[in-house]
Amino acid sequence: MTGEVLLQRRPAGASGVASAAERVMGPDGGAEGGRGWPRPHTVHEGFAQQALHRPAAVALASRDGEVTYGALESRANRLARWLQTRGIGPGSFVATLLPRSPDAVVAFLAVLKAGAAFVPLDP
Repeated sequence: MTGEVLLQRRPAGASGVASAAERVMGPDGGAEGGRGWPRPHTVHEGFAQQALHRPAAVALASRDGEVTYGALESRANRLARWLQTRGIGPGSFVATLLPRSPDAVVAFLAVLKAGAAFVPLDP
């Protein structure tokens, strides 16, 4: 992965910034998604559902090729576990300085999966 990731442990409530674990629901507040499986509560839960049900489907296309939901989910899970071994979790902020790329998506998903909030920095 190219770029930089800065790790900071700080209570989420200390800054007034919404935590990464905030629930995302549709306007009707319903629990069912449109595809017959439960509506996800967070961005990374929704991504994990998509990866489970359609792992071979293309999630991202870039100049370098295509990446499937399954591949992104696997990479994000590995990075999330690594972040957690470094003490990153709920209440943590992770600053990321990455170009627009599949690596950036992996980093963002991993931070959310670890329970932290990501702060993208503009290079």
